[in-house]
Amino acid sequence: MHWLASQVDAVYLSALTIAELRYGVSIAPAGKQARLEAFVGRLQTVHGDGILPITEPVLIRWKGLLAELKASGRVMSCEDSLLAAHALELGFGVATLNAVHFTPAGVVCAEF
Repeated sequence: MHWLASQVDAVYLSALTIAELRYGVSIAPAGKQARLEAFVGRLQTVHGDGILPITEPVLIRWKGLLAELKASGRVMSCEDSLLAAHALELGFGVATLNAVHFTPAGVVCAEF
């Protein structure tokens, strides 16, 4: 996550990413929750306006992507397909530890 901190002016976060991180905090062992909560809080503070909302055009792009995937016999998880649609709609790529998850959507990935 040091990479993310060094890219604050060049990186946008999806509101979905924040929701996923908050979910992770809520299911983490009690002894780790405070540290993880602090990390997510810092991300929200540092990125502020760089946290992009999921808008109606993003949702329409997402459902279109799901239809394309279904027609071609490919699948993606709900979260990955929504994040991919968010990136595609805005003309962005995705920074991830799991680029293979985004391959079906054709989104450009930077794996770190």
